[in-house]
Amino acid sequence: MNSPIVLGEILRDWSILKEKLERWAVGDHFAFRVKNKDQRRANYVCRMEGCSWRVYASKSQAGEIEVKSLSESHTCIGRQITPRETYNTQAWL
Repeated sequence: MNSPIVLGEILRDWSILKEKLERWAVGDHFAFRVKNKDQRRANYVCRMEGCSWRVYASKSQAGEIEVKSLSESHTCIGRQITPRETYNTQAWL
């Protein structure tokens, strides 16, 4: 599944961002957690320690939520296996 969130995307409120993150997590089989969150910003990371997946968003002056940083790649062992990876080929099986 491709990322349902785009860098620079503007959302109305935090609940929409969380809903998009949850759909992404279900579709790509991973879990995320809130690393830091307050009224003005939120930092979501992969639940696996040391993984580089991250979404950071903050509230603009107009009150909209903007995705400021996005790292779509997982480096954890629980990441989804892509169809073209060597160990997922018919020859290996």
